[in-house]
Amino acid sequence: MQKKRARERIIMFLCIISLLFTPVLAASQSNAMRVSLDLKSATVKEFFDAVKVQTGLNFIYSTEQVKNMPLVSLFRAIVSLSVRC
Repeated sequence: MQKKRARERIIMFLCIISLLFTPVLAASQSNAMRVSLDLKSATVKEFFDAVKVQTGLNFIYSTEQVKNMPLVSLFRAIVSLSVRC
């Protein structure tokens, strides 16, 4: 039962991460945006704050949903996003 719940949390977290950059693709008019992250045992809120600092994007989420999410560790993670219009 607990493994199933942990698996569901991981799947939810991966979905959040994969959808994280969708607004960037929809809203960006520039050629590229680069996000560089180096986080160790950070909360999801700290993750969103780090991305906001670099991109200026605001995130809307329920604090109740993310407070029980697993901690995030990203080492030298660099994501480059580009939009062709």
